[in-house]
Amino acid sequence: GKYDPGQSLEVNVALASPLLSRFDLVLTLMDTQNDSWDRKVSSFILGLSETSGDLPDDDAIPKTVWSLDKLRSYVSFVKAHCIPRMTENASTIIQKYYQLQRMSDGRNVARTT
Repeated sequence: GKYDPGQSLEVNVALASPLLSRFDLVLTLMDTQNDSWDRKVSSFILGLSETSGDLPDDDAIPKTVWSLDKLRSYVSFVKAHCIPRMTENASTIIQKYYQLQRMSDGRNVARTT
C-alpha cells in the first residue's frame, strides 16, 4: 500500500506500538512518484539507456564501490569526529512528549520505557 502522511507511523507500517517503542529512532523513507526518475532507473536496470548504460546527467550515483578497508576507515573516522548534538528545541519537544505520555491515563507503559 501507499504511505498515508495523515496516519500514524504505527498504522502505516502495521507494527504495534509495543514493538515500535523498542526503537530509539525510526526513519521513514518516502519513495515519491517521479515519472522522469522512474523511467531513468528502470531503463538503467534493464540496460536500455541511450548513453551506454549510464544514467544521463546524474552525478549522485557512485561510479565505484569502496573496498571493505576504505569503508572501515570511513566508519572509524565518523565515529571519532562526528558527534551529534541535540538542539535545545529538539530537547524541549522530547521532554514535553515524555511528560505528556507519563500524564496520560490510558497510556501504554511500553511506549515510555
